[in-house]
Amino acid sequence: MLYRLNRFVHRLTATQWLLISLVVFTLGCSTSSARAPAQPSPNTLLAGHDFGAQDAILVQDAEGHTLYQWQPQKPLIPASLTKLLTTHFAIQKWGLQHRFVTDFYRLNDQLWVRGYGDPFLVSEELDLVVEGLRSVGLAQNPINSIHIDDSYFADVPVPGRSGVRDPYNAPLSAVAANFNTVNLRRSNGLLESAEPQTPLTPTARRLGRQIALKAERINLATRDNAQQYFAELLARKLATPSASLHINAHLPAAAKLVYRHQNSRTLADNLKGALKYSNNFIANQLFLLLAESGTASSPDNKGSQLDFNLAARYVNARLANDDLYQSASIEEGAGLSRGNRLTAQQVGALLSHLTPHKQLLSKTLTGVPGATVHAKTGTLDGVRSYAGFIDVPNNSFRFVFIFNRTVPYGYRDALLRQLTRDLADRALVGSDQD
Repeated sequence: MLYRLNRFVHRLTATQWLLISLVVFTLGCSTSSARAPAQPSPNTLLAGHDFGAQDAILVQDAEGHTLYQWQPQKPLIPASLTKLLTTHFAIQKWGLQHRFVTDFYRLNDQLWVRGYGDPFLVSEELDLVVEGLRSVGLAQNPINSIHIDDSYFADVPVPGRSGVRDPYNAPLSAVAANFNTVNLRRSNGLLESAEPQTPLTPTARRLGRQIALKAERINLATRDNAQQYFAELLARKLATPSASLHINAHLPAAAKLVYRHQNSRTLADNLKGALKYSNNFIANQLFLLLAESGTASSPDNKGSQLDFNLAARYVNARLANDDLYQSASIEEGAGLSRGNRLTAQQVGALLSHLTPHKQLLSKTLTGVPGATVHAKTGTLDGVRSYAGFIDVPNNSFRFVFIFNRTVPYGYRDALLRQLTRDLADRALVGSDQD
């Protein structure tokens, strides 16, 4: 058989060889054109990196095809990537245009404040509150006392919260001003507010005595401080400095609702604060509110108290309904707790849900021409994580890095730059082959 084949080959003319070659080439071209555009190969992404037992990596294209993975189903501490989960559930529950409310009641010469956890009652918003109160006749009926009913949240500790006074560690409260922080500075040795829209109150002055830096933002430390600070700030905004202030009050049945303040900022604004600025206070206020039984326009004000046990049960029950999240475990919504567990695959699924909302994430410079990254970092002692979206010309990708170990300074940023270059190069090659 081999002898006959050799004789056939040797008898071929040049013209016959050319015809056979053209047929082979045509068949090859038709097969090549039928293939999908070239996709990055796992062997060409993140070359030179050896990942370990406490690492998880996942890279996917816009359709969810996996381009690179390392232990994608290993549950690890996600740190602030937990905020992606809180964001997803918050959007599902309320929608991006939802606005949180705070109620104001009158009883004779008393002003009562009943809070429902609005995360964004900053000083500028309190100015709008004052306008609203004056529009319903507050100026014609002066008040002699301000009472704060903060009972919508139970007084329970935040899982993972420490005792440091940094703003990321602020206490939670159903009535809160300025994310339960104060921004202070020293000028010629005197303590003053570092914000023109925020007067210096007695609570801020007391907490700021130990400030050594020229300017510093600190948290209010306790829930009682948070209520007292809100009452002081509201009294100053209302120009009623002589009003007596009362915290941990319980709204009397005889009090009349005179004004419901709807925040000028939407849920989208809250989520930008939680994601772009990694505001733990906003994230965990939203996490607690996920468990509320009231409607979007009227929160439950019949004595229910929200706490982390209730919120965690709600979130974990939701996760348990999806087979993908069977190994997930969440204790709080900001990423402070080391009891939180998510896999890279689960974070990747959250990113898929959040694709239409990627602008809520911080925009990261990569140094790769034409590439844009929207991403969220996560940081705890011995934990570094990173997840988000990489957009290159004509292609989009999702990535998740979780390291539950000490890594060199700048490691995750360097890894992201390398991955972005790899994906940009491969996407360019794929477009050339279309």
